[in-house]
Amino acid sequence: YEGKYVYLANDITLDINEEWEPIGLYLNENTSPDDETNIPFSGIFDGKGHEVDGIYINTPNKVQGLFGLINNGKILNLGIGENCNINGGNATAGVLGYAYNNSVINNCSNKANINGLYVGGVVGCAYVSTKIMDCYNEGNIQGTNTFTGGVAGYVAQDSSIKESYNLGEVNGIHCVGGVVGSLDLNSIMESCHNNGNINGGHMAGGIVGLSVKKSNLTQNYNTGNVNGEYYVGGVSGVSNAIVEQCYNTGYIEASGQNESGNSNVGGIIGMNEGTAEECYNTGTVRTVYENIGGLIGLNRGTLKNSYNAGIIEGEVIAKGGIVGYNNKFSQDRVLEGKVYNTYSLEGVTMKLYGVNDSTISEECSFKSSSELKEMHSILGN
Repeated sequence: YEGKYVYLANDITLDINEEWEPIGLYLNENTSPDDETNIPFSGIFDGKGHEVDGIYINTPNKVQGLFGLINNGKILNLGIGENCNINGGNATAGVLGYAYNNSVINNCSNKANINGLYVGGVVGCAYVSTKIMDCYNEGNIQGTNTFTGGVAGYVAQDSSIKESYNLGEVNGIHCVGGVVGSLDLNSIMESCHNNGNINGGHMAGGIVGLSVKKSNLTQNYNTGNVNGEYYVGGVSGVSNAIVEQCYNTGYIEASGQNESGNSNVGGIIGMNEGTAEECYNTGTVRTVYENIGGLIGLNRGTLKNSYNAGIIEGEVIAKGGIVGYNNKFSQDRVLEGKVYNTYSLEGVTMKLYGVNDSTISEECSFKSSSELKEMHSILGN
């Protein structure tokens, strides 16, 4: 269908008793979306605001959804209904499993419950300059292992997701996010939000579980409750990306510990090795293990121009209103925690930071509510 425009004129209800074969195939034996024996959809599919319901998928094969593989294609204005049964393998979602090579997914939604690996409500995996815009998920998403997100499981290699949101519950094991499981390889997430409850193992975030490798998160927010074992954050569980102008109001809790005995939980980021700026948290953050902060649990990157007004709960040493442990790390690489122009509301906990062996500038301090309200001019917009 390359060069073709296809559109829906009505809603469609499929036979829930007949297994659906996705439109656009990424054959199970192939290892690359460019493999010549794949059969990708490369046209434009416009749902015209209509909904497809009754999809039945129950296979461990990869790349499952109404669409399987699209390569330089577009899926527009399409909804997936709630009366579907979708259980797939690697790269599974309601609308499409695998979007590749300058593909576009715009104004699409999912209401169905989805189960799979690299799983999302709308897109399972978005790779190589793919754009996801104005999409949302209402279904409950269950990940069987890695990369579970409310809207998309994995977004990578110069791809982007913008103005999208999640309302459903997201449950997974590793890299679990309210909007995206993992944002990787120079990708962008902008103006997205999560209102659903997130339950993950390690690397759980209200917006994204894991954000790495020169990626950027801008103007995103979380209001849902986030519960994970360790590396848990209101925005990102683990980050070495740029996180800016993001906030959390949800309840954030880490219930477990890593091999070092730490939870690493924060109102914005669980463990930061990148940059976080112009962010704030008002949600309660809780754990019974080490490294808990109003903004960052374990900081090995830069934190600046931010504030915390959320309560910190946990009787541990490395506990602080802004960071739990501000750390200088020098094993295979040198990382230094640096905190500038960052504040905490007084009364949320006893200490501004728990443990510091790096840099926290002298202006960082507790402030009263009235003092914080007057600080917008120096904290940024």
